[in-house]
Amino acid sequence: MHAGDLAQPCTTLPWDCDALEAARTLAFGTDPHLVLVAADGTPRRVLHGTEFIRLVLPEFVVAQPGLTALYGLDGPHRLKETLAGRRIGPCLAAPASRPLVVAPSATLTQVMLALVGSGSQLVVVVSRERDTAEVVGVITARDLLAHVLSPPGGQGEPALERSTPKNP
Repeated sequence: MHAGDLAQPCTTLPWDCDALEAARTLAFGTDPHLVLVAADGTPRRVLHGTEFIRLVLPEFVVAQPGLTALYGLDGPHRLKETLAGRRIGPCLAAPASRPLVVAPSATLTQVMLALVGSGSQLVVVVSRERDTAEVVGVITARDLLAHVLSPPGGQGEPALERSTPKNP
């Protein structure tokens, strides 16, 4: 089996899309993350809900968490105000590292090594052709574990075997 076989579809949005649209897509969509892509389809960032939540908090509250009790927070209003009329790229915090990317032909062992080596929870599976890229989907660490632990044939939950200590 290869990465392309295990990849789950995911929502992608252009890097320069409307920030409020991206927040709404994440909030009301089915995916817990969005893959933001460059004009050529190359993944630039995997976006999680916490990045939008951070936009609600003023920098001084993030720097001094003890001030949270003194700060009245109108989160929904502040988030909409912060995002309205802006592009998602400039709204994001300091540059994050590029998403972990593998080819559809990568073996599952290669995907595992990539995850372990990066500390990431997911890889983006990307098909490349000449000057363009297409996101095939994502594989999360959870997806990999479920695949590895599922019984042959993939039917039902795996039967866990109990090992019985042998007395010498």
